[in-house]
Amino acid sequence: MCLIDTARVLLVSKGFSEDYRGREVDRVLNNMLKPILMRRILFGKIKKGGIAVIDTDIYGDSDTLVVSEAIPSIQDSPKDNA
Repeated sequence: MCLIDTARVLLVSKGFSEDYRGREVDRVLNNMLKPILMRRILFGKIKKGGIAVIDTDIYGDSDTLVVSEAIPSIQDSPKDNA
C-alpha cells in the first residue's frame, strides 16, 4: 500500500485533535479508507500482489480518498530465470 502525502495529511487532520489526540484515527480509517479499499479488492480492481495507492480526489472533493492500483514498472518486475 502506498499512501500519498495529501491522503496522509487528510487522515491525520481528521483523526487527530488536541483534545482527543489520536483516539479518532481508528474511526477515521474505518469510515474513510476501509470501505473504498475493500470494494477495490473485492471487485478485482486491485489484484493479488498489486499495490494500492491511496490519494485524495483531485477532481472532486479534496476530503475524499480514492484508491487505485499502481502499475509496476519493468524495473520492479522479477527477472525471468528461463
